Amino acid sequence: METDKFQFAYFEILSALDLPEIIKQDSLYSVVGDGNFYLHGVKNKLKPELTFKLQTDGDLNMLEVTAKFHVLLEDYDIERPQLVILKVARQINIQISFKLFQAETFEPIVIPNIYK
Repeated sequence: METDKFQFAYFEILSALDLPEIIKQDSLYSVVGDGNFYLHGVKNKLKPELTFKLQTDGDLNMLEVTAKFHVLLEDYDIERPQLVILKVARQINIQISFKLFQAETFEPIVIPNIYK
């Protein structure tokens, strides 16, 4: 997969569709997201399944988010190895989990300009 050239993959959430008006603490919600996935020098749009839950950690509110989606290797210009002893699926299932905390300042992450 040329990991020396493409060391990172990026997931970018642009929006979440049909969010509830009120988010109750410790309740689990599922919505469809709109975003981009950056892999192997290629950027593709996707609509991941997002689940989230609002929790409190001391004085901080925390939003736990999980995104699930799949990618096809050919959509990212990745050739599957053809060795008999090594089998790689055409479709890769991805699950990303992260936590969001309220912050006083915000500094955006800049995605490298190598993606088409």
